[in-house]
Amino acid sequence: MDDAEDGDVILHEYGHAMQDSESSAFGHSSRYGPAAVAEGSSDYWAAVMSWRSPHTANEDDVCIFDWDAIRYGRFFPRVQPEKSGRRCGRRTDVNRTLDEATARCPRVPFGGRYAPDPHCVGEVWSTGLWNIRRSLASEGRARARDMDQIYLASQFMYTGKETLKDAANALLCADEDLHPKGRPGDCRGEHYAVIHREMTRRGILH
Repeated sequence: MDDAEDGDVILHEYGHAMQDSESSAFGHSSRYGPAAVAEGSSDYWAAVMSWRSPHTANEDDVCIFDWDAIRYGRFFPRVQPEKSGRRCGRRTDVNRTLDEATARCPRVPFGGRYAPDPHCVGEVWSTGLWNIRRSLASEGRARARDMDQIYLASQFMYTGKETLKDAANALLCADEDLHPKGRPGDCRGEHYAVIHREMTRRGILH
């Protein structure tokens, strides 16, 4: 299967390009934390762009690489069909915390050692982002677009040592920058409660 035939792949890679442009230190980092953040973020962006397409349902949005994954099995582990019959390379609605993903995700070579697959761990991040967006979208499409702006703004704060916790805090600070509420600089913007609650559920914030 040609990767370029799958729109999710193109959007995922475009997500990486946006991050590289917003923070070169993050984009050129060889550390594990930025890798997990980057993979989850780019999956999330593919889901966002699916949501923006006409006539899509949530299952369409959260099932990433459902065309590419048809032929998984040679270079990537074969994935079993979903109840819908489609195969999802990854999803943005997994029911895992960060600790659970760290313990259960397959180990892959990374930086001279074996570590949990950052693509798999990244699903925890993409799920947290997606759940925040869905919560805001329930109040109207304009609120969903608020999340898009917060997410994009937060990436300017990323560093070459970024962790999922750092990225979640950047999200809170970007929200305060764009939707100020409370004391200036406290990173408690208008959407603090929904962002903090979901990231705590994922085990990213405490």
